[in-house]
Amino acid sequence: LERCTGIGVRDRVAIVYINGTLFHHESFLTRRHGLPTYDTLEARFRRAINHDKIDAVMLYVDSDGGEVSGVSDLAHTIYAARRTKPIGAYISGMGCSAAYWLASAASHVTVSDLAIVGSIGVVQAYENHSARDEKRGVRNLAFVSSQSPNKGFVPDRVQRMVDQMADVFVKAVAKHRGVSADTVMTKFGKGGVEVGANAVKAGMVDAVGSFDSAMTRLRKQPTPIIAAPLSAAKPAQPKPVRIAVPAAPIQLSAGEKARITAAAKAEAETLRRIRQICQSPEGKADPDRAAHFAFDTDKSAAEAIAAMKQERIAASWKAAAQQAAGFI
Repeated sequence: LERCTGIGVRDRVAIVYINGTLFHHESFLTRRHGLPTYDTLEARFRRAINHDKIDAVMLYVDSDGGEVSGVSDLAHTIYAARRTKPIGAYISGMGCSAAYWLASAASHVTVSDLAIVGSIGVVQAYENHSARDEKRGVRNLAFVSSQSPNKGFVPDRVQRMVDQMADVFVKAVAKHRGVSADTVMTKFGKGGVEVGANAVKAGMVDAVGSFDSAMTRLRKQPTPIIAAPLSAAKPAQPKPVRIAVPAAPIQLSAGEKARITAAAKAEAETLRRIRQICQSPEGKADPDRAAHFAFDTDKSAAEAIAAMKQERIAASWKAAAQQAAGFI
């Protein structure tokens, strides 16, 4: 288990790292930059839970959130595992949106004093290029089947969809934290965030502390008793409760620190590259092509900008040639 990427082991406690922006499935982008996906996180978590030499699992969280698709399934898996082994979560830097959804599924959540927690809600954004297209003489036409009048872009229905997804989010957090949905709606930030002790005060998390203190507490937590079905002959005997002997406070190993640092650097480099491409003059002139180069290719920012410039020049020459030939 120690050789598995994204998992650390200390004194029979598995540490599953949830760092960076979260995606549902693997893609070129996630593989290139080492970004986490719900699929890989669930595989790692299940492997840790099912390992006979692991007594508990700690989620080490430092993420600003991610995709809606897939997060609920992973959260269900984490929450259900609480009946099998002690599950803890430690939020180091950020535990926001989808990352908080996952952390809240643990039995106990500890945060650092500067951890940013919350952002409960769903955002779906659309770019409106109508003004740009009108300026360029482009008119977009969409034909929707008459049998499906609600299939097109209808702002009210998009808002309804986002609200419905957020409602699932709120109810999941309420279930995980053992509070009502109204409490989550009124006291858990209303889509905003809380820091450290303020998140504890709001009830969003359980304690402020160090990673060592969270690990020590997790080791002290008794293993859950799974009740056996009653027998007609005699009552089922309860399984003995196993108490892990507290170990001395630990520090992250050099390898674990290196993995966390590498993940943070990869995420920062990804965001820097995307920002350079999309905010360049060429990217602002054609956001669609900028998005293509940023997310669908492995070109560096400089290479992508140069390619967009060449495309623009080629398009200008083509337009000039067509005009000269009398096609316009």
